[in-house]
Amino acid sequence: MITIMKKKNRSVWLITGVLIMLIAGTVYTWTIIARSIAATFPDWSAQTLSMTFTITMMGYAAGGMVSGVLLKKTGPKVILAAGAALFSGGMMLSSFAQSPILLYIGFGAMCGLATGCAIIRQSVPCPPGFRICRALPPAPSLRDSE
Repeated sequence: MITIMKKKNRSVWLITGVLIMLIAGTVYTWTIIARSIAATFPDWSAQTLSMTFTITMMGYAAGGMVSGVLLKKTGPKVILAAGAALFSGGMMLSSFAQSPILLYIGFGAMCGLATGCAIIRQSVPCPPGFRICRALPPAPSLRDSE
């Protein structure tokens, strides 16, 4: 039996999903952030800074795998809350970074893992209220990748 959500709940779900995608997509602003960091720390090489985004993408993949495994055990709210906490903590840690290691841990590992959890959780499974129209919930996330 398919349960259809009320239109109000569907709208809230969709708006929440778009906001999650917008916030999680800030990890892709790395090229803009890296310029500021390079100006602040001129002794850090381009390779040192590019390693941060490499770690971010590895965390993104790991976050997708972790959230996929934990989704049935914990539910989406726990995964999104953990992702929000990781992302916030990673941004705060990286804002205080005075060494590349803190940048790798904060922006690279924590923000990458959080983004993987949030984006994979939000765009892959079809939310319960959208069983009939499966293409609608992932559509905003596809827009983010262009």
